[in-house]
Amino acid sequence: MPVMTAGPVAAMHNVHKDDKTAAATAATTTLSTPALPAIPPPSSLRIMPAFSEEMDALRWNTVLQLFQRSHQNQHIETFNTHTKHHQPTKMVNGLMVYYKMDANEFILQERFDLQGRLVDPIRDVGVCIDEKNWKDYLGMGAAYYKPYAEFFLRLLLKDASSNDAIKKTATDVLKAYLPTLLVGGFTGTSIYHPMIHLSNGILTGHAYIMAQGLAYFAYSSTPVVKELAPMPTDEQDQASIIEIMQDAREEETFEQLSSHLKADFQSRMKRIYNSPPFLNPIIEIASQWHIGSNEKAIDDAAKELTSAVAVAATTTGHVFPHRQLDFLLNHVLIATPHLWTLMPYLEMKDQQALLRRFLITFLACYVCQGRPMSHPEQLAEAYITPSENDEDPFDNLSTSPPLSTSPTGSLVAPCTPSARHREWQRLCGAPIHLGDDLHAIEAAMACKAAEDRWGDHGGAWMRCAKVVRASESWDVQGVGWGVATSFALEEEE
Repeated sequence: MPVMTAGPVAAMHNVHKDDKTAAATAATTTLSTPALPAIPPPSSLRIMPAFSEEMDALRWNTVLQLFQRSHQNQHIETFNTHTKHHQPTKMVNGLMVYYKMDANEFILQERFDLQGRLVDPIRDVGVCIDEKNWKDYLGMGAAYYKPYAEFFLRLLLKDASSNDAIKKTATDVLKAYLPTLLVGGFTGTSIYHPMIHLSNGILTGHAYIMAQGLAYFAYSSTPVVKELAPMPTDEQDQASIIEIMQDAREEETFEQLSSHLKADFQSRMKRIYNSPPFLNPIIEIASQWHIGSNEKAIDDAAKELTSAVAVAATTTGHVFPHRQLDFLLNHVLIATPHLWTLMPYLEMKDQQALLRRFLITFLACYVCQGRPMSHPEQLAEAYITPSENDEDPFDNLSTSPPLSTSPTGSLVAPCTPSARHREWQRLCGAPIHLGDDLHAIEAAMACKAAEDRWGDHGGAWMRCAKVVRASESWDVQGVGWGVATSFALEEEE
């Protein structure tokens, strides 16, 4: 099976380490902000509708101004003083979440100011990247953000005469460069963040954000698996993702990770990627997944993958002394709808490869966090269904399912389209405030996106979202390791 050994991967991380020094000593600079056509509000992305078209335009204009300021002056990563890791800035994604929930322009500005104090400045390493040398600097680290962003922005704005022209050019750029970038796009400390960032650019049609996402893919590239093994053709050699997760639970090699529990999950993920005894079983187990070669098969595979991620993220948490969900597994859930955004720009074989690489990284996260046992039956605790109680459900709250009394969302499962619409608005954060937990809101939004794409599935997607919003804190140690570790949002911020 063609797999990169630990040596090259370790060397790649050493380059990142050396390059952080280069980035720190390079001169501070800015990115160019070439003029763009007026970008209309992406109103279809809203979960909370605007009061009027005028208010929608006003708030979107505020977002565009902040996008420009961020693009010109701020790096796509920030240094976390608590974890001592560089992590993705939540500037663009945060602004998009607040826009979807109809935050006013004052809250948008406050969010920008709050996050802006933490973001690294852009630095210049004196390199010009073009079509001939763009592969030479892949995976060379954050110091190369500026030249990569400038390179991709030049490509995207080859014809900037209109938004339609930019979208047409963007389609060509994505088809040309994504297959290479995705090979190393889901590793390192960034994991799924380049995909999330690029997806936001595609969904809004904003060239700045697309260029940033492509640059993020490029400088953080770490191709652990350069070439995927052929998919099994014999049905006896194939396995569903749930079966694959069970195989991972039964693999005794992964128990050795317990000696690294004092390390944060970023360090454990690097340990997995740099160690063939951990990495090779993950790749071998994941290779049992078979994806058909037609549009329906691809969509079915995306649904199976999203469902497995949702169950792992929402039904594996601690319930005592208070409910905690796994921080890393919920990051994977947040990324799932952005996966679908990229797929139309890929050929069938590359769509299959994207899904398989996403699965490998999800499985690595699952192993990193202790391979927790899923409990789908917990989803039944999210709501009282009308058939469960013929009397008024408020008469005896002591016998209600535990999560149904969460302050976020309804007590009783909504039955009508209008009630479901209002419930989704509550679960996704309405009314949104500056200090809200964006990770929980984004996880709920991912569940809503799944329902929008594949139907309500008996209310399962909404129940997953309710479980996320009913949880009191995050566990970063790994819920599968059995020790609850409360983690306050401000520590991650």
